[in-house]
Amino acid sequence: MSQALGSQLRLVRSSLSARRALQSFSHLMNLGRWCLVASLLLNGALAAVVVLRSRNTPSPSVESAAPAFRPNGPGSAASASLAATVMNVPQVPWEHFDTTDLKLLAARLRHAGLSRQVVAAIVQLKVRAAFDAKRVALAQSLPQYPYWRDAPGRSRDIEFSAGMKTIAREEADVLSATLGDDGVDLSPWEDLERSRRYGDVSRQTARQIQRIDEDYQDLLAQARSQLLRTPLPEFRERLALLESERRKDLAAILSPEQLDAYEMRTSSTTARIRGSTAALDLSEDQFTAIYRLQRAFDDQYNPSNTSFVGTRPDVSPEQRAAEAKLSADIKAAIGPELGARYEQMRSPEYFTTQAVVSRLGLPATNVPQVIAVQQDIEQRAAQLRTVPATTFADRQRQLAALAAEANQRLSPLLGGDRGIETYKKNGGYWLQNLTPVVVPTPSPSTPTTPPR
Repeated sequence: MSQALGSQLRLVRSSLSARRALQSFSHLMNLGRWCLVASLLLNGALAAVVVLRSRNTPSPSVESAAPAFRPNGPGSAASASLAATVMNVPQVPWEHFDTTDLKLLAARLRHAGLSRQVVAAIVQLKVRAAFDAKRVALAQSLPQYPYWRDAPGRSRDIEFSAGMKTIAREEADVLSATLGDDGVDLSPWEDLERSRRYGDVSRQTARQIQRIDEDYQDLLAQARSQLLRTPLPEFRERLALLESERRKDLAAILSPEQLDAYEMRTSSTTARIRGSTAALDLSEDQFTAIYRLQRAFDDQYNPSNTSFVGTRPDVSPEQRAAEAKLSADIKAAIGPELGARYEQMRSPEYFTTQAVVSRLGLPATNVPQVIAVQQDIEQRAAQLRTVPATTFADRQRQLAALAAEANQRLSPLLGGDRGIETYKKNGGYWLQNLTPVVVPTPSPSTPTTPPR
């Protein structure tokens, strides 16, 4: 039985092999026929070209070296124009452009008819190759670590970061000296981004602003690296001095209007307002009103205009009064409803609540409602604690009633009991603090067993 089955399998395999061989032979025969036809057509075309060339005397120009052009099908007029353009380009040896003199190279490329974008791109590649050698040398000057060992990040090495910025500035200076204004902001996209960041200033002024900011960022990084060895008051004074000097340098190259527009786009005050108003969809006038009020407050109580951890001094009663006035002024400027939402979004609990709501897959509109419940319950609990109660048990029952009300109001906003428990563990600690656990004290009459 097994021998018969083996024989059948061998017959099937041999049949398949024969079929594949016949198919391959058939494909080869068909391919051969097509090759023969293509060869005959190609020979005919070459004969036609020879006959046509024998009738016309070629001119001693680049056209004789260019491939023959035959218009065929739609778009033949444009193709003919392109072919004529290519044939009219003068033959220039590459050695003509192989020079280390960048200004001479740029001049020759322009003379050859290349656009300013192409000229700038070629020069930038040459300059980049030269300065890449400096970057490699700087990187190799750092301690080298094998791949299986953790290496400290280069961004944390102040000397390395400063060296890379120095090389980048030298490279930019060479490009500017070689290409002039053509070497900076070549694309409409870069022009748009420059206008968004720096306002209505020239390209050269934008480069000067960028240089000033880079210099002071380096100084801020150095000051921050010495934070642990610097007394906090001295550190704050140094930050304030750096910010003051930076604004003086900017005022030297910008008009008051340009400086104000630049700071409105880039200051840390603006960054904080943007973070607090991402979901408010403010108009330009509303944003400007908030910025003016907040910037005046920052200039008085946060002159360094920074947000480093530990740089804010203890809040004085005067500053607390100023913060309350700032909140009232903002509400008056943009309206009470929008002002209340803005104040909510500035609260520390906003971002934690937002993270919980997003994690639970609930609408973002639930976030301000949750915070509104928290503020209402906490305010009522604070008032309750200030009012004398008859007994401690009465105070506990009143707080427990507030906690039950809070859970009832939060349940539809957080998706039920599971969402409330998630909220309690991730920022909603105030719910647990409403009803603190009371540890019973042992009775004096209870006998205690002395240790043995």
